[in-house]
Formats: sequence, structure tokens, C-alpha cells
Amino acid sequence: MKEVTWSEDQTMKQESGGFVYRVPLGRGYEVSILSTAYSYGGREGLYEIALVDADGEPVNIRGQVKGFEGDEVLGWLTERQVREYIKVLGDFVWHHKGLDAEQIKRQLWTEKWMGRNAWSKIIEEMHERKWQAFEDDKAELFLNSRKAGPMKKIGL
Repeated sequence: MKEVTWSEDQTMKQESGGFVYRVPLGRGYEVSILSTAYSYGGREGLYEIALVDADGEPVNIRGQVKGFEGDEVLGWLTERQVREYIKVLGDFVWHHKGLDAEQIKRQLWTEKWMGRNAWSKIIEEMHERKWQAFEDDKAELFLNSRKAGPMKKIGL
């Protein structure tokens, strides 16, 4: 396995017959890049990456970044793919203004639904239902009062 420079400010150490890199993205996040005997694809000379926090723990970005649908770790990547993902993860971290993973997840959900004007549609639908219910009640009262005679109207 060969040594690779991913970034000017990366850290690197040799481990398990390969290399472990950390590329800082800012806001306390780093991309962890592994190519060791125990990493996904490491024995084939490929790489495994994950977004990690300041403590080195993987950040749950499942379903939030393309490719990370089923896991926090993405393996069997070529050098070119790793370089692309460094950019993608950097954009992800900076786009979400350094929010923690749960806040990022909520923001993505909100952006997804706000793009469809879901909240305004929901509120509009609630108002429409209330108005329709009011109109239905009013019509029912009117019809019932016409069917009932004067004595039934006053409860006698």
C-alpha cells in the first residue's frame, strides 16, 4: 500500500500493514481514510472512509450523503473516489453550519419538505377542513331547523 497525500494538513500513521489518514474539514469534523489489512477494500489497495467528530467517533450520516445509505462507513473506494468524497463531505459539513448530526438530520428533513411547501399546505388544509366543517354544521342546522316545526326549534 502506498502513502498518499490527501490534504496539506492531514495526519497519517501506519497501522495494520497500511495507512490511516485524517483529513480535517473544519468545525470539529474530519474524514477518516483507511487502507489497512482490516479496512473495507484495504487488501485490494482500495480505501474506506467515514466522517468522524472531534472525538474520532463516526458521525451517523446514513441517508444524508449519497453513498452512505446503509452505514457510516463507505468502503472499496478508489483514490479518485476518495478525493471526490472529501469534497462532498466538506460541503456537507460547511453547508450545515457545524450542527451536530441530529440537527443536520432535522435540517435536511425540513429542507426536503419545505421545498414542497408542506407546512403551508398542511396549514392551508387544516383551515380548509375547519371552514368546511363549519359550513357543513351550519347547513345541517339550517336544514334541521326547516324540517322541524317551530316547537322543536325551541326544544319543546
